[in-house]
Amino acid sequence: MPINEFLQRERIRRNWRQRDVADTLGVSILTIHRWERGFQSPSAYYRGKLCALFELGPQELGFAPTLSQALEEETSVALQAEAVFPSATFPPEEIAIWMIPYARNPHFTGRERFFEQLERQFSSQIPDLQSGGQQVVLTRVQVLKGLGGSGKTQIAIEYAYRAREQGCYAHTFWINAVSEETIVAGFLVLAELLSIECMQQDADHHEIVATVLRGLERCEQPWLLIFDNADDLSLVNAFIPLRGKGCILLTTRSNATGSLTSSMEVSTMDVMEGVQFLLRRTQHTLPAEASEIEEATNIVVALAQFPLAIDQAGAYIEETACSLQDYFQIYHQHRYALLARRGKHMGYPESVATIWSLSFQRVEAAHPAAAEFLRLCALLAPDQIPEELLMDGSAYWPPTLQQTVVDRWQFNQLLEVLLAFSLIKRIGRTRQLSLHRLVQVVQLDRMSPEEQRQWAERVVRAVHALSPCDPHNAAIWPTCLRYRAQVEACETLIQHYQLHFPESTELLERAGRYHIEQYKR
Repeated sequence: MPINEFLQRERIRRNWRQRDVADTLGVSILTIHRWERGFQSPSAYYRGKLCALFELGPQELGFAPTLSQALEEETSVALQAEAVFPSATFPPEEIAIWMIPYARNPHFTGRERFFEQLERQFSSQIPDLQSGGQQVVLTRVQVLKGLGGSGKTQIAIEYAYRAREQGCYAHTFWINAVSEETIVAGFLVLAELLSIECMQQDADHHEIVATVLRGLERCEQPWLLIFDNADDLSLVNAFIPLRGKGCILLTTRSNATGSLTSSMEVSTMDVMEGVQFLLRRTQHTLPAEASEIEEATNIVVALAQFPLAIDQAGAYIEETACSLQDYFQIYHQHRYALLARRGKHMGYPESVATIWSLSFQRVEAAHPAAAEFLRLCALLAPDQIPEELLMDGSAYWPPTLQQTVVDRWQFNQLLEVLLAFSLIKRIGRTRQLSLHRLVQVVQLDRMSPEEQRQWAERVVRAVHALSPCDPHNAAIWPTCLRYRAQVEACETLIQHYQLHFPESTELLERAGRYHIEQYKR
C-alpha cells in the first residue's frame, strides 16, 4: 500500500501533530502513523471521521475505495468481531516493523567487545528440541547488566541500528520493562502494529499479550526483541517467547540474572575510549592535539571512566563553551553540582546524581541497614573492601547496621538488595566488596559534614581494631596487605577531618612502620 501523501500533507498544512489527530479521533499515534505510511487503511467508520475533521472529501484525503473494497472491509470487521483475539499477522518482510524509540547516538564510541559478543551469541547454533515429532527452534537471549548510567541502553540502541544496517532482522521491537504495566503497554502497541484488534472494551490484556507471543513464536522472519530497564527480571520471564526465529536482548541493573544465564556486565569505559567519546561529545576535531588528549584524559580519570558522567561533562563543555582545562578545575570545586546537572541535549533522561539518588531512596525504603551500609562504604577505599572489616567491625557501626552484619544470613540479605541495583560488586572467592568511585562521591555529597565526620571516625576506629598491630612480624604481612588500601584511606580521613584521638595516631604509626619494613625488604 503506498504512502498516503494526501492525509499527511493536509495534517501538516494545518500545523497539526499526529497526536492532535489521534486524540481527536480516539485512536493511538501509531494508528495515525500507520495510516499515513500506508501500513494500514482506515476503516469506513474512521474515513468518515477523518473527512469530517479535515472538512474534505474522501478523494482529497487519498481515500477512494470501490464498492467491492468497502464490502471487503466490512466483512473483515465482522470476522474480527467473531474472533476477538485473532492470530498475529506479521507484515511482509519489505514492510519492516521498527519500534526503537530513540535516535541513533552520533557520539557513540567504542564498546566493540559487547557487539562482538552479541554477534557470537545471536549467531550461534542452539540445539533444537523435539516437540510432537517436529524440530522446535529456541530463541536466543542475552542480558546486559550493570550500574545505572553505565551505557547498557546505549549499547542496545547502537546494536539495533547496526543490525538494521546489516539486515540481520526483519522486525525490531522495543519494550520498556520498568514495570509490568509498561511491559503490557508495550505489547499492546505491538499488537496494534500486528493488526491484532480487540473488539471488546473489557478484553483481557493478558490474552492479547499471549496472542502476540504466539505470533512471535510462529513468525517465519527473523526478529529482535529488546526489553529495556528490566530491573525485576522475574516480571520479564512471562513475556519472553521461548521459541521462534528471534533474538532477545535485555538491559538490567540486577546482578542476578537467574535462568537467563548468558549475561555481560557493562561497567566503565577504557581510558582511551572515554577520551575519544569526550572529544567527540565536545565537537573537538579529530585527531586531537596532544594537549587536548591530556586534558581530556584528566577529566575521564577524574570521572572514573563512567559513561554517563563523561556524557554530562561533554554536554556542559559544549553548552558553556568552556575549555577542557576549565571543566577539570570546576569539577574539583563543584563536583556534586556537575554530577547532578543534566545537559539540555542529552540522550539519557537523568543525571548520574539523580539516578543514583533514586536508587539510594529505594534501598532506604527496602532495607534501612543497607542504606547505612552504603554510607559506611562511602568513606572506605572503594576496591577490595574486606568483608570481615564490615562484619567484625560491627561494634563501631550504628545499631541498625550492627544487628545486620553480625549474622551471615542477614548480611547476605543486605548485599542482595545492593546487588539488585549493581551498587556494589562482590568477589566471593576473596570475600571482598567493591563499588564505583562515583557512587561514593554521590553518596558522600548527600551526607552532611557532621555525618561524614561521624562515619570517618567509625571507620578509623574499626580499621585500627582489625588491622595487624605488629608490622615487624612477617607472618602477618598478608593481612597487612589485605588492609593496606583501607589504612591508606584512613590516613586521608584523619587529615581531612582532623581526627585526633589515640587510635588514629597509633594507626598512622603502624602504617609508617609497615612501609619501613616493606622498604627494607
